[in-house]
Amino acid sequence: GGLRSCLVPASVSFLGHDRTHALARSLTNRAGSNSPCQDSPLMAQDILEHHLLPRESLSPPHLQLGTAEARAYIRIQTHTYPHLARAHQMNSTIYGSACSWCGARLSLLHVTWECTARPHKANMPGLRAYSREAWEALLTRSMLGVQRCLLDQAERVARISVVLEWRPTYSLFPRILLLRE
Repeated sequence: GGLRSCLVPASVSFLGHDRTHALARSLTNRAGSNSPCQDSPLMAQDILEHHLLPRESLSPPHLQLGTAEARAYIRIQTHTYPHLARAHQMNSTIYGSACSWCGARLSLLHVTWECTARPHKANMPGLRAYSREAWEALLTRSMLGVQRCLLDQAERVARISVVLEWRPTYSLFPRILLLRE
């Protein structure tokens, strides 16, 4: 006697399948799901709505922001702006998983806004570390000055942490690309 495993398609029922399934769930300490699964959107319009719904509470980029600035602002709102946590996901051998300034868990919010050990040259003049609530409140503002301040702070931190080096070949900041060429 030993254990024997058998792969069976989910559409095929066989004796003991439900008991085996329940046993496997109990061994992995996972709760069963009683709620029906939501299917991922398939149509282009549904996919777009799925990604835009979380941004409805946030303000759109100000009309006076340039195209690159507007795209960068949206990337800040959607947490896709270049930052150390994303760099770690792309290349974990070069970028660590903890904040290099304070050792906390990395996120765009932390390195750009919350970290109290961030170098002074990474901060806008007069900026101190702030809370998540202050960050989220600023992301809902539609004033040009507020949006430019958020853009400036995110760019300062990305430059200091050398994260702008790994970004894709297209440039959100043409002036940076020109400096590197």
